[in-house]
Amino acid sequence: MNRSLIHRLFGCAVIVALLFASGAKAEIIAVQEAELTMNSELRKDIQRTVAFLQRDHYLPRDLDDEVSANILETYLKRLDPIKLHFTQQDVERLKLKEDKIDDYMK
Repeated sequence: MNRSLIHRLFGCAVIVALLFASGAKAEIIAVQEAELTMNSELRKDIQRTVAFLQRDHYLPRDLDDEVSANILETYLKRLDPIKLHFTQQDVERLKLKEDKIDDYMK
């Protein structure tokens, strides 16, 4: 799994985990892999979501390494609950960065 794909997966993981954590409902639509890159619109969405969780959520939390690990765990459980899509090597590579997810969102 290349570095670009890992960054895209983390970007998706952040949004998915934050949506689940906030109780927000969203329509799921199919997108092409080429569209899964960080851009100014996605960055603004992430910043708004982070601000909401830190200020307006009924259980506000600071984003830290514990939250990062929880985001990755939730992402993997929801995206691949029967462990069909990711190899053990993929999971190990993602876990190397599990304490960095909060840093990517700041």
